[in-house]
Amino acid sequence: LNRSSDLGNKKEDVQYFITVFLWDQYQQGLLVPDKNLKTIFEVLHFQPEDRFLLHYLLHTYQDTELPAVDISSYKASSFFGALEHYQKALETVSQKNAPEAVYAVKKAVSAMQSRNLLAGEYRALSCVAQLHLSQNKVEDAITYFEYALDNAELLHDSSFMCEALMFLSISSFVHNNLSAANNYLERLSKTISDYFELEQHVPCLFMQGRTALQLGDYAKAEQLFLAAESAAAVHFRQWEPLCRVWYARTLVLRGQTLKAQQILANCLQDSPDALLFLIESYLFAPILRDDLLELLPESFPYATTLEPYRDRKSVV
Repeated sequence: LNRSSDLGNKKEDVQYFITVFLWDQYQQGLLVPDKNLKTIFEVLHFQPEDRFLLHYLLHTYQDTELPAVDISSYKASSFFGALEHYQKALETVSQKNAPEAVYAVKKAVSAMQSRNLLAGEYRALSCVAQLHLSQNKVEDAITYFEYALDNAELLHDSSFMCEALMFLSISSFVHNNLSAANNYLERLSKTISDYFELEQHVPCLFMQGRTALQLGDYAKAEQLFLAAESAAAVHFRQWEPLCRVWYARTLVLRGQTLKAQQILANCLQDSPDALLFLIESYLFAPILRDDLLELLPESFPYATTLEPYRDRKSVV
């Protein structure tokens, strides 16, 4: 009984030390600002700083969801005006007027910067970058994704870091700067390993495979697509068909066409890329023509006119 009484007297001290520990873990990026952490702080009667609450909101809601979120309960918070500004900017984004949307979101970036709201600045900068990417302004997109990555690193937010690095690798790949794409993917792989960001593991392996394939390193690409498919089969089944199809395409480029065609034929119902790569494989090394026509949809307009590449070359 005396021990229970002693614990009761020290309850506030225990709560304080737990709160300090959890807040320190959050600041180091070891705890995600999600609903669970927010609830724990409430149970501990701890009112976290406004920047945590904004960080929590931006982890909870995607940009497509954010305009519909009622933020009136945060009216007294220092971030309320800036977040409201960003909500209105996102409504402009949804209207598909890219130049106007870029202008509106850039103003939201300024609003976040003026209040030193790193999480809000990250999200708004990332949004500007994606808008530039949608307009094929790849260099501008890369610049803004770099700015966003700086914010993610200052926040010690591994999820945001992985997101920014993935976008940077894709943007560099689209821009045909494969060396830069590889560098970003190596950084992404290390971040995934350091912070155990498992959700990014398969996309990272897949993009590394695409980059190796583009560089002509077919053996490395084959290994990476196989590793991605294996990881997807365990954790993220929705990625499995795509990884398998690109593995098959690598086999075609390595001259193992029959094996690739069998894989592609089995993937026709699971991935739209399978049909394209199957037709491509036929043009370079044909399977029996009747077998191919049987696999193609009746709606495919050129099914009856396909000729293998080597036959056409011999005629010429």
